[in-house]
Amino acid sequence: LSFFDTQWVVFPPIQRVFLYELPGAGGDDDDEFPAAVRRLKDSLAATLALYIPLAGKLAYVSETGDVVVDCAGDPGVAFIEAEAADGSGMDVRGLATDEAHDIRAFQALVPPLDTRVLPAPVLSVQATRLPGRGLALGLSKHHAVADGQAVWRFMGAWAAAAREGSPVTKTLGAPHYDREVVQIPNGDEFARDMLRNVAPNLPVVRTPYPTYLSSISFCIVFFSSLFVTKMAAGFDFSKPFRLARRTFYLADDDIRALKRRIDALAAAEEEKDAGSNATAGTSKKKPVSTFVAVAALGWTAFVRAKGLAAGADTYLVFVADLRARLDPPVADGYLGNCIKGCLATADAGD
Repeated sequence: LSFFDTQWVVFPPIQRVFLYELPGAGGDDDDEFPAAVRRLKDSLAATLALYIPLAGKLAYVSETGDVVVDCAGDPGVAFIEAEAADGSGMDVRGLATDEAHDIRAFQALVPPLDTRVLPAPVLSVQATRLPGRGLALGLSKHHAVADGQAVWRFMGAWAAAAREGSPVTKTLGAPHYDREVVQIPNGDEFARDMLRNVAPNLPVVRTPYPTYLSSISFCIVFFSSLFVTKMAAGFDFSKPFRLARRTFYLADDDIRALKRRIDALAAAEEEKDAGSNATAGTSKKKPVSTFVAVAALGWTAFVRAKGLAAGADTYLVFVADLRARLDPPVADGYLGNCIKGCLATADAGD
């Protein structure tokens, strides 16, 4: 594993759920689910032939202190078939369209992936038959092997294999996973140092915090101890909490209106600060991106919901893809972690 990978060894898996409404000619859909599962298995096998590390195991090499992806022997992925009972509330349309999400229902749709002790599997898959001709495809993937960008690329390749018969298309090339493309001076030693810090009891990887605290650990890995101290102060780590999850839909018109609002506020602030300075405000401003606009909306909404007063510190934490930002850059098809944590701070009154 590279330096960018090792910090994720102690993290809970990346989990995704995809919901599908199966076609059916009549009221009896008994033949639809098995046929869909067969296609999913066949296309998964074809995709894993290229995305080989996802079929391996994460293993600890005590002689060197490294954690590696071991694909020796007969690599593979656990594929679980499940069925949600009628009356379970797991209607495919409700799960897909409800603004407020049933967290326990979604948790039941992703497969287990025990990463507490190495060697540990990298990927597991679950196909669940849902009432109303529905199918839920859930997967759990160890974060140390690939980041979210790589997961989406893998899912695109899997979909192409199911749809077109091949995980490689004109727009989606084969992956590459040679860690040598991530060129960091003394990277191997940095990776071992990171492992000794985040997982000192390897091959035991059991994290010292529950998985719901992964956002806190994210800050510990990526940001200064000063920020972590501020964030952890007053936080009761003994009380588990479960955050609600909700989907908000922003149409194109909504995003354009949001960008115009940000531009107007920025122009008013610039004019206020400029005062009598005649040369101020003449430089061309960088257009507001969709990410910046939506992140700003979420951040300000959070501050309002918390009722934070002016003078209170607020933070926005996100990750940035480094593939195109490294020198030399790393190609899009890189199957690994190539991301960096980013932190923005602001006064709640801003």
